[in-house]
Amino acid sequence: MVALMATMAIGAVFAVLALTGMGSATVPLLAALSLSLSAAPALHTALDSLRDRLDVARQARRSGQIAAGLRRLAHALADAPPSPALARAAALRAAAIMGEDVERWGHVVGVV
Repeated sequence: MVALMATMAIGAVFAVLALTGMGSATVPLLAALSLSLSAAPALHTALDSLRDRLDVARQARRSGQIAAGLRRLAHALADAPPSPALARAAALRAAAIMGEDVERWGHVVGVV
């Protein structure tokens, strides 16, 4: 990624030199802009890949939090005698655990 950014920076410097006519070796403006812009798609791809990796890491963390909450619920229910009321309470708690995660999606979607 550093090489891509350096390529874009060098192209930008050449473009500025071409526009101002400064420098001992003038570079045509079109060539300087082409050099600078040629790295843009690769830089975008690199940044998009980084964002994807961070998204996967965030999803893994959220999935781990849900799994931990459901495990705690399962341990709490392990010794309780089964009953319709317990099943209902367990289902509501499991829904709440997963619902808490869904509520946080609004913040993620708002940022993206």
